[in-house]
Amino acid sequence: MFQNLYIPIRNIVQISRLWNLLDVREEERKVVLYLLAYSSSIGVGIYIYYTTATTIFLSRFDSAMLPIAYIVGGVFVHLIGRVNKYIQQYVKFSPLSIILIITLIVSLSVLLLCHTLFDSKWVIFCIYLWIRANLFVFTFTFWVSASKLFDLNQAKRLYSLIGTGEVMASITANFLVKTLISSKVISVDGLLYIALAFIALSLYFMVLITRRYGEKLGLKKASVETTSTESVRVSRNYSLLMYSLGTIPIACLYIIEYSFSITSKLYFPDKEQLAIFLGQFLFICSIIELLVKGVLFQFVTRTYGIISGLIIMPLALSIVSLLLFLMLGFDINTFFLILISRFLITSVRRSFSDTSYQLLYQPLNNKDSIQLQNQVETYAKPGGYVLAGLSLLILIKFNLGSTLFIYSSLFLFLLIWSILVFIMQKEYRLALLTILSSIKIKLYESNKSTEVLDTNDSNRLSSPSPLDELANLSLSNKKEDRIKAAIELGRTGRLLAYKYINKLLEDNEVDVRIAALGSATKLGKPETIPALLNNLLIPETREAAKQAICTIGDPVIPYIDTYMGSYAKQTEILTIFIDALEAIGSPNSIRLLRSKIVHPSIEIIDHIIDALNNLGYKPNTSEELFLMNIIDSKVNMFLWTLSAEIDLQTVDNHENLINLLRIEQQKIMLKLLTTLSYVTGDKRILKLEKLIYNQNSKTKSYLSDLITILIKQKEILAKVSILFENISHIETLFKYRMQYPQESLNPKERLIAIVHKNHLSILTKALALKYLMQYKSAQTSTIIAGYVTAKEPILSEISLFFLKGEHPDRFNELRNYFVDKKLSNLITASDDVIKLNDSNELQISAIEAVLASKLIPDWNPDTLLTLANSIRPIYYKADKEIYLDEDNSLLAATSFVVGVGSIQVTYKDDTVKIIENYAFEHNPKIVKSIKALSDSWIYIVYEALPTYSLKTNPLQAV
Repeated sequence: MFQNLYIPIRNIVQISRLWNLLDVREEERKVVLYLLAYSSSIGVGIYIYYTTATTIFLSRFDSAMLPIAYIVGGVFVHLIGRVNKYIQQYVKFSPLSIILIITLIVSLSVLLLCHTLFDSKWVIFCIYLWIRANLFVFTFTFWVSASKLFDLNQAKRLYSLIGTGEVMASITANFLVKTLISSKVISVDGLLYIALAFIALSLYFMVLITRRYGEKLGLKKASVETTSTESVRVSRNYSLLMYSLGTIPIACLYIIEYSFSITSKLYFPDKEQLAIFLGQFLFICSIIELLVKGVLFQFVTRTYGIISGLIIMPLALSIVSLLLFLMLGFDINTFFLILISRFLITSVRRSFSDTSYQLLYQPLNNKDSIQLQNQVETYAKPGGYVLAGLSLLILIKFNLGSTLFIYSSLFLFLLIWSILVFIMQKEYRLALLTILSSIKIKLYESNKSTEVLDTNDSNRLSSPSPLDELANLSLSNKKEDRIKAAIELGRTGRLLAYKYINKLLEDNEVDVRIAALGSATKLGKPETIPALLNNLLIPETREAAKQAICTIGDPVIPYIDTYMGSYAKQTEILTIFIDALEAIGSPNSIRLLRSKIVHPSIEIIDHIIDALNNLGYKPNTSEELFLMNIIDSKVNMFLWTLSAEIDLQTVDNHENLINLLRIEQQKIMLKLLTTLSYVTGDKRILKLEKLIYNQNSKTKSYLSDLITILIKQKEILAKVSILFENISHIETLFKYRMQYPQESLNPKERLIAIVHKNHLSILTKALALKYLMQYKSAQTSTIIAGYVTAKEPILSEISLFFLKGEHPDRFNELRNYFVDKKLSNLITASDDVIKLNDSNELQISAIEAVLASKLIPDWNPDTLLTLANSIRPIYYKADKEIYLDEDNSLLAATSFVVGVGSIQVTYKDDTVKIIENYAFEHNPKIVKSIKALSDSWIYIVYEALPTYSLKTNPLQAV
């Protein structure tokens, strides 16, 4: 089904297909190319240098010198690291990278010159030693740059890809070594000059990177970075584990390197033969590494997490070591297993262990990340060289240099390595949870302790007045008298006082009702509860009524149950009663909420789940089965909106509807997170919403890891985990194609689907209905006409306007029918539509303009509809000029938005500004005049406050 799912994908050029296949987004492509070019050029130089220097060293020195070279190399790298750290205090990161590469080029040039002139074996020793300097410079300049340029989720996708530059360099380098030596084009020593040339070329690419991305790399000194709440300070345990995981793998690498080197020298004593063998072997290793890094790394880390990439290496080497021990017992040649272990420590280590290790820096704040990375490169990794060299020297000293004892010591280090990885898993999760705990969200607070009413002492009497006197006061025309009666009736304790309190609870003045609510609470008579609940449904008295209900508590619950049964189909009323039950917060209110959770309306279900989650109730097994279906429906709905967004992106003029769909996605995600929080009992899940939709948040990169940590139930995790991966919509849909298949529709079909879809906001449906008018056909005419009698006026207006323009006879027939049936609302709507001459005069067009202009930055699709009556469309013909002191409508406006066309605004200080489509002016009072540069529609926004009628029974009005 997905083979022809998205038509645009079939028509893109081959390069774009390749980028999509590699999962590289458009904004990431240039930086990926630069990093690949840098790693490839310096990598070719480093690997030619490594193979050549190793060959020359082994041909001139005894194998016993290798451990000494490792120790000296460790000390050498440590000194380089210390110098580098010192320089960072005074030099910014970008120029520091350039300085390191230039220093490397100059030092290598000096060494090669000395080697050519003197042919000293100690110069060869230094040349071999400089392998460490090459690796240090590459690691520092490349991986620190990558960690600054990419966040964690980008790193998971791209580290393995940009690392392939190094692998391709290794393939190229070792192919050149093998080919050039075997064809006798150049001597082994001559390869060092080729290596130097490639390292010099890498300088050019690093200059390009620092120039283009200098700001992102950090124009401040590398050692001085601000601390962010979206990352954590490094803990002592985390630091120690990073040091250890930087040291032990290096020690294992060089123990295996030693065994591989002496065995290779034994089999290939000639320098040229050894160079050809090393080139061919490392060439094969690099090809396999390319396949592993390009395919398996992303799959393993996305499926099993970062730690899985760290454990593969010690696990694989342990298996090889055990096989080697077994074969030694049967006196079988073990060179093949030594080659396998050398292959693993080369290919798999670079593909999984090194890449995963770099990801461990991501949860740390920038300052600690750079500092720790410096310390690892300065102390931990050089310590690995020294540890390997000392271990080998001890074995050789006591005549234990055979393969059996070398691999026995290796197995011990592998065991330690594995244990450290499992400890690091715990610390890594703790670091992510620490980040999550730093995020502040507003959690539910009980209202039970809130004082219901606090009236002024001046209104209180020293003793209660007689009931008859208070009854007369309650009928007074003076508001103050009725307030006094409302207060004192609660203090009388008389049986019949509730009759007068009930009347005051229906008073036209809000202050009187609020005073009566306090008295009803003190009186505690069940006869006042129905009137009290009526006040719960009026916005001005809702909070006071809710506080009163909290004070009365459980006696109110049976009445709420009755009311919820009577108004089971009125969502707005039910949500108010659910809020009241949540405010009471007693076991009985929880019991009633649980009994109402199975409801035809998903909005009511969501509201009850939210209330129960706030009250800390944990669902039982039978309820969990129901909630699993709710999770399924929300994931499916979320994916449906993703699919709709992709379908509508194929046309240019539906961007506003796409923005509404994104808001729908955010609403669905919040409800999904609430449901997940309720099912798991972990309210920290609610914090993920801030990470998902905060575009500047670094911690959104950890979502997939965090959701894995927070949700222990595998069945639930399997349903939702893909939603939290930082991947494209198309990839998300593709991964869910078996669980929640979505269909691809053309724009017209998708608009029809949106109009008919349940659980979308009225505004989203209205905008889709408006856009559907562009696709003229019998089918669309039937669908649009079907909304003539919609209870939502904004939908009815669109339908009537369409019929008036496209099918005027049908419109007139319907209007006559409305008159015959005395349908006053529809008669009024029809008459209003008759006055409209352009679709830009529709309410949905006005709201769309305000929405697109972002005049209101934080809005909700459900509440934005209330602005419709406070927006007035005005048409200005081209070249018409209006002076605001002559136009009362503009003077009274709080702002205006240009919906269509463009205007020239002249301000009172004579400055001029051009305002075009969907731009706005938020302060018309400073405007002198407006001139239409083209035929334009302007939407005048007036300040409008919602009003409520207190004379109407709210239960009947809703």
